Amino acid sequence: MYYKTGDSGCLESALKYGHASVYEASTNDSELVGDIAALQSYDTIHQKINNSQHLKTPHSQAAVSIIPVVQPINPTFLHGLALSYHEKFKITGNIQDLEASLKYDCSAVLFTPLGDQTLSYYLQHLATNYATKFENRNQKQDLEVAQKFATGAVAALQRGHPDHTQCQLKLGNLYHRQIYGRPRSGTQKGLPEWYFVKYGEPGWLDYNKQLFGRLDEEEEEDDDGYEDMAVSELYIHNTPKYFDGLVSSYWHIHEKAEGIQDLEVALRPGHLAVDRLPIVYPDESIQDQDTALEFNQAFVDAAPADHSELPKHQKNLAVSYIRRYTRLGNASDLSTALQHGHAAIDAMNMDHPLFVQTHLDLARIYKVKYTATGDAEALETAISFSQTNLTLTSNLDSSSCRSELASCYQLKYQSVGNAQDLMCSFTNLYSGINTTPLGHPALSYYLQGLALSHLFHHSKTGEIHSLHDALKYGHATIDATYMGDYRIPHYQQKLSACYLAKYKATGDMENLEIALNYGILAKEETPEKHPELPKFHEQLIDCYETKYRRTGDIKDLYAAATCAKIALKETPPGHPNMPRYLYIIGILYHSNFQRDRNFDTWEVAINCCHTAVLKTPTGHPNLPEYQYGLALVHADMYRHIARPKDLKSALSFFQLATEGLSIGHSNLPRYQQGLGRTYQARYRKHEGLQDLRTAQKLFWAAIQGTPKGHYTLPSLQHDLALCYKYKYKQTKDPQNLTIALELYNSALQSITASPQLLWDIGIQYIKIATELRTPKILDICSSVLNILPSLLWLGSSINVRHETLIRQEVPAFISIAVNIALKSSQPQVAIEFFEQGLSTTHRQIQQLNRKYDSLENQLPDEAKKLRELSILLKQSSDEPHSLNYHVLAQDRKNLIDKIHTHPNFSDFLLPLKYPKLSMAAKHGPVILLNVNDTATDVIIMLSPTLPPLHFPLPEISSQVVQAYIKSLKGALRKLTEGGMSFPQATFNSPEHVLNDIKKWLWNMVVKPIFSVLQENGFSRGRLWWCPSGPFTNLPLHAAAPPTSKYIQSYTPTLDALVHSNSRLTQPDANDIFTAIGVIASEVPGWEHPLKSVEGELNIVGKLFQHQGQQLKDEQVSLSNVIQALHSSAWLHFSCHGEQDSNNPLESGLILHNTKLELGHILGIDLPKAKFAFLSACETAKGDGNLPNEAMHLAGGFIAAGFQGTIGTWWVMTDQDGPLVAELVYEKILGKDNIPDVRRAAEGLHLAVQTLRKNRARPSQWMPFIHMGI
Repeated sequence: MYYKTGDSGCLESALKYGHASVYEASTNDSELVGDIAALQSYDTIHQKINNSQHLKTPHSQAAVSIIPVVQPINPTFLHGLALSYHEKFKITGNIQDLEASLKYDCSAVLFTPLGDQTLSYYLQHLATNYATKFENRNQKQDLEVAQKFATGAVAALQRGHPDHTQCQLKLGNLYHRQIYGRPRSGTQKGLPEWYFVKYGEPGWLDYNKQLFGRLDEEEEEDDDGYEDMAVSELYIHNTPKYFDGLVSSYWHIHEKAEGIQDLEVALRPGHLAVDRLPIVYPDESIQDQDTALEFNQAFVDAAPADHSELPKHQKNLAVSYIRRYTRLGNASDLSTALQHGHAAIDAMNMDHPLFVQTHLDLARIYKVKYTATGDAEALETAISFSQTNLTLTSNLDSSSCRSELASCYQLKYQSVGNAQDLMCSFTNLYSGINTTPLGHPALSYYLQGLALSHLFHHSKTGEIHSLHDALKYGHATIDATYMGDYRIPHYQQKLSACYLAKYKATGDMENLEIALNYGILAKEETPEKHPELPKFHEQLIDCYETKYRRTGDIKDLYAAATCAKIALKETPPGHPNMPRYLYIIGILYHSNFQRDRNFDTWEVAINCCHTAVLKTPTGHPNLPEYQYGLALVHADMYRHIARPKDLKSALSFFQLATEGLSIGHSNLPRYQQGLGRTYQARYRKHEGLQDLRTAQKLFWAAIQGTPKGHYTLPSLQHDLALCYKYKYKQTKDPQNLTIALELYNSALQSITASPQLLWDIGIQYIKIATELRTPKILDICSSVLNILPSLLWLGSSINVRHETLIRQEVPAFISIAVNIALKSSQPQVAIEFFEQGLSTTHRQIQQLNRKYDSLENQLPDEAKKLRELSILLKQSSDEPHSLNYHVLAQDRKNLIDKIHTHPNFSDFLLPLKYPKLSMAAKHGPVILLNVNDTATDVIIMLSPTLPPLHFPLPEISSQVVQAYIKSLKGALRKLTEGGMSFPQATFNSPEHVLNDIKKWLWNMVVKPIFSVLQENGFSRGRLWWCPSGPFTNLPLHAAAPPTSKYIQSYTPTLDALVHSNSRLTQPDANDIFTAIGVIASEVPGWEHPLKSVEGELNIVGKLFQHQGQQLKDEQVSLSNVIQALHSSAWLHFSCHGEQDSNNPLESGLILHNTKLELGHILGIDLPKAKFAFLSACETAKGDGNLPNEAMHLAGGFIAAGFQGTIGTWWVMTDQDGPLVAELVYEKILGKDNIPDVRRAAEGLHLAVQTLRKNRARPSQWMPFIHMGI
């Protein structure tokens, strides 16, 4: 009656009479009494059911406890009670009713003899009850006990029994539930093979005991796992509670907290609780998949063709096969899935409860087929099945259908590029959202679909609002999904793609870091061996490669390659995704080839791309991309060595790739650009005008197909401008240059192009503007120089910035810009340009170290934040490629942009203008040397109040200077190899070469400059050399005769001199002086002793006895030296020195058992620093590849805060150290015995004059230089 009417009163009556029937029996039945007596002990019951340990549960013990001693028991009545309590639980949800149902079912099993066919029925109901309990409690052991009872139900029936197949099915469903409904942790157990043994066959009872016994052993071995699993599932089950508690914390704690720090501390436990929630993944264990598949296959094989359950199992088989296909890529699984799916749908009528779901499954299978094979008909079939489903379902039930249909239209749009398909996707998604209540599981699918559709729309149109909508819906997707849901990593991956697109659209590094962060989260929250993991690695590849394009850091390229190799390794042989990962690896190796020009690297790139093309079927949507990549690699090799076969292959594959896309496809402009560049490369080789016209036509088409503001547009404009430039050379029509100029001007306005591209564009822009004599040429130069901070991004390591300086030929461009300003009769502008190209990385370091008093006084909050960020950047500099370092650099840039909005700080940390730079000449003239291919320009800043002077040295070109540098290097190499022992007069000896260089410098460079100084009233006193380019490698200070009245110094930048002058204080007799000496180092290769160190330390010790301290030999540890750097105003080093030409930052002073490297010095804030004497070899020797960077120890000490330094250009003679030190410090101390940093240069001048009077060889006195004030 209850089943017919649903009246709960009927159910209560059933329970009442059920209880009465259980306990109503004749006590005179002696046989029954005997049976009950035989069941008095639990052990007896236990023995009767074949030692089945799995029945040792609270429910089975409760079942024994309710059995009256004198009452005969009818298992049917017990099971009836169990059914009634189960129905009551379905109404009330009261767990006690479910517990009662389990208790009475256990009783029914206990009182059912072995061999009774109803035993299987009772065991099956027990399994159902435990499965229900699992659904309500999420306790792992409930599901596993359910599996054991279901296994017993199968074993209790003969193989031919009508219910045998049905029992197998139910057991298979439980294993399906184990696969798709439990957390990713825990041990996966497959089904033993013994359940196939038929009831009554020989050994059936032994098999049954063995089965239950082994399952029991497995359960005992996994007890600890149960506890962990239970905790994890409890977290997942209570996720909403954690969020409610966290939200409450935000409201209630905020009212009581006195400050933001208290609030953050109070909230921390809540955040940690949420962070600990695990991700619940469908477990993709191959063993479990095969187990579930076997059950369904067994049913399909055994069931008659007209069996009512057959379509259901065919549907399940289709799902099982397609899941296995997506993981293993076995083509037979795909065809088998389609076979069973169609068989299922053919056997169903429209009223079948699984008719719609089976249609949906088939739609998904066909979609998988399309993505794997590119079969367009498969995609149309998937759309057809999804559309059919919409006509058969209600709005709420159609959620999966609409989501699937939208996904299919997205794929079609990506392939064909038809905007109508994207609109169909939007229509279905918005319709789904409008009919889906909040909290419904389908909502997150719709939101995610909208995020992707908006992202595709942005990719096509470049509209920024579409990108904002993509991010909005991407975040909403995660917000609508419970923490722990297995889909979260998928959503994080898509959100990463949205942020990456935003970076490409805006150029904001913060978006790139957020994209990378979400990509890493998606990967880390995904179990190893999960089939989706390669996709997450692919997203990371895109992020790392984009970051490499932005920063030039090779570590990012290596990180991308590592992810690609992992993705390939995790992809089974023959899998349809394998060509994709081969192609990606090929493109990454191609990027590396563009950097190192290693032919082996190119071979890997070409082989990977070629294999990807060969393994991809014709018509596949990815084939054009692979063909494009292969063409790109061939074209690059043609540009490198001009092999005709590479040109032929490049043109062929570019053409195939372009023809494989429909008009309007988002990739078409990129392919047209690649093809156009190849024709342009052939033009440069053969100058065929038709090739130039073809390239020009392709570039125009690509520009017209690219949305306005797209990050690829400047690159296309650059390529097209080159065509017009080449055309001008052929036709001499200036109109071509005018068009090129307009294209470059437009490209240079981009905020999304990479700094490297903008720099290249800027250089070409200036060349054409110079040829056209454009009036605003200086403004163009300024615009290009403004790219430098982005090109030399503070978020990159110093090594990467140095590589960029070399690769982008920054010094050469600075020389051109200075020359342009001078030709425009603007020497002050030339000085500004000149300064921007000097020691750019040093300047960045100095800005991190400096304090800004005016900012502290007027904007204290911003000053504090800037100081904090600077400290963190210096502390993080050991790993500048880390996420944190880039975020800090971006935060600092944003803060400086904010400071610029205040009226008094509009030029804060921007390149100095001439009025401030002129203060470098406050205490004497500063001489700037700028050399180019045709001549050398000399600029002399006489004083802040006088206009700068400019005159050329027409006979000195960069080639002439380089020839003398080569001679100098050869002489120094011989000196080093000969141990400084060459006789002075030998022709072509090192000393002879040094004399020749000195004479040439005096006659051709220094003497003309000194003559101009004298003509302007400067005949003696201090002067500073500030050379650039190759002149930084020549000893300008050594050219003058010993009778010269000029006291010469160097400065790495004008700003450094201005800053040191501004910090100059009165001499202080209480300044701490530290002398550091190492006679014999334990550092390998530097063990030979320096015999003069002891005497040198004694001399300086006597001079500074009242304020000096010494560190010698064992005391000279890195920690002690760094402590001395912090505490001392004056430092003297007497030890070995080394200039590392491969890595200048590892140049250093050799301590007792380690090395004080330039990198250490640049990272230290030295507020008390005044002067450092580096009495060691090569402490002022720079890097020839970085001529403007002052990458030596003396320059490093200036950058770290010292006002002055003395260093050596090359190897110094050991015995000269004490003499030079004594004369320098005597002058520094003066008659008042108070050290004055301004007297150091004069002290060195006197010491060198003394060496020359003593007939020291040029190699002995020439290396000493002074830097600073």
